[in-house]
Amino acid sequence: MARASYQQKPYRKTIMRLHGAEIYPSPSDRTEIGRKFLSDDPNHPGGLGIATSEAIEDVLKDEEAFSIMCLCTRQL
Repeated sequence: MARASYQQKPYRKTIMRLHGAEIYPSPSDRTEIGRKFLSDDPNHPGGLGIATSEAIEDVLKDEEAFSIMCLCTRQL
């Protein structure tokens, strides 16, 4: 979850945790790409692209890992 959303939407985290999710603010120190962004700016707000990159990196490291991502756009 992008760091800005992680900080601004506490109820979303609560619902996700109730369903067994582990949630980390992105960028995080858990992935190589996250560490790169944090080294450039420790207060980086994150974004969808970084969070997606971290999720993919995390899943590729662990054969038993499972990640669900929803990338939805709406146009009027």
